[in-house]
Amino acid sequence: MIKVKCGPPLHLNGPDTNYIVQLLNVSGSKQNKKSCDFEFKDLSYLTSYTVEVVIFNGRFNSTPVTYSAVTNYNKKGLIIGLVTLIIFISCVALGVSFFIRKRREFRNVGNEELMLNPTAIYTNMPPPKGNHKALR
Repeated sequence: MIKVKCGPPLHLNGPDTNYIVQLLNVSGSKQNKKSCDFEFKDLSYLTSYTVEVVIFNGRFNSTPVTYSAVTNYNKKGLIIGLVTLIIFISCVALGVSFFIRKRREFRNVGNEELMLNPTAIYTNMPPPKGNHKALR
């Protein structure tokens, strides 16, 4: 955004005071008001503009006064966006590390319970028949 403000003219030889401001080489940017308080919005970032100011006194235009202006990025918005992105990435990384740690602990608990006793002797035999009661 470019803001244009200027003071009253020193010598005005006419019945009216009308300020005409425009951005050179930008179509549709011409504005005119009774007071010199203008704003140009929705401009391209990192672009150089030339602002031309003319005063119309009801009969004649003054000599144009030109100024150059360069638009920048919205620094506050950029900083807030970067901080938000860093916080989001940190939270995701923390959540992933927490998930991986819990998953490792779960796997380790399951492996300890399934370990066999190395000194025991395991056989593949049917259970004894005398201990079972028959259903009738």
